[in-house]
Amino acid sequence: GRSVDLSEDAAYNESVASNLRMYTAWFKEADADRDGRVGGKEAASFLQKSYLPRNVLGQIWTLSDTQQNGSLTFSQFCRALVLISKIQHGQIRISELSQQRDVDHDDDEADLAMPPPL
Repeated sequence: GRSVDLSEDAAYNESVASNLRMYTAWFKEADADRDGRVGGKEAASFLQKSYLPRNVLGQIWTLSDTQQNGSLTFSQFCRALVLISKIQHGQIRISELSQQRDVDHDDDEADLAMPPPL
């Protein structure tokens, strides 16, 4: 399998652009404490609405929290939503999630990040 850098993916950018209003509204909804970031607990409670298994949401969290700081910026939140949407629409298999990492992450420690606390 090939690694996909979503930030360079035209389909990713198009998906964010076409859903920007909805993603912005969802970000505001998920950012319960209004600090401009979606923390682990906030993300967990919001992303569970996708009905994806917790372990899958944990993988999506790891792939989206690229700075490994336990919270998502708006662009990282959009990345998570795009990954969820692609899984829900059968565009990526859950088994392919590990290949969705950014190409510039060479360290293996990115795979060891904890899923969001529930």
